[in-house]
Amino acid sequence: MWVSQVDRRFGKVGHGFTEMDRRFTELRHDMLAHFDEVYRRFERLEQEYHAITQALRRIEAGLADERGRREIPERDLAELKQHLAAFQSRIAGLEQRLARWRARTTAWEALRGSRRASPPTPPSAWPATWTLPSASG
Repeated sequence: MWVSQVDRRFGKVGHGFTEMDRRFTELRHDMLAHFDEVYRRFERLEQEYHAITQALRRIEAGLADERGRREIPERDLAELKQHLAAFQSRIAGLEQRLARWRARTTAWEALRGSRRASPPTPPSAWPATWTLPSASG
């Protein structure tokens, strides 16, 4: 009798271990399924990270290229401004020469009075040995 009770008890304990083993196996499968889902999400996030990184590199390269293309017209504009300043300086010099020539012509006509004589020749027709008067006089 005592042996049969022990045998029944061992049977119940064995059945309890079997049930616990089944539950642990089920829990293990659930945990592995959750880990698989987490790893799948990590993999997708990693792929998106690489895609975003590559897109940022393309954008940065495009911006650098755009800056380079923008520098050329800016450089050309600065060069044009320098040329324009030089032309304006030359025009101002020519205007001063013209004003002096007109002043001489007016003075010559005033000296000649009412007689109609030909005006003096412009500086471009003067002999090479003649020089233009200085700006002060």
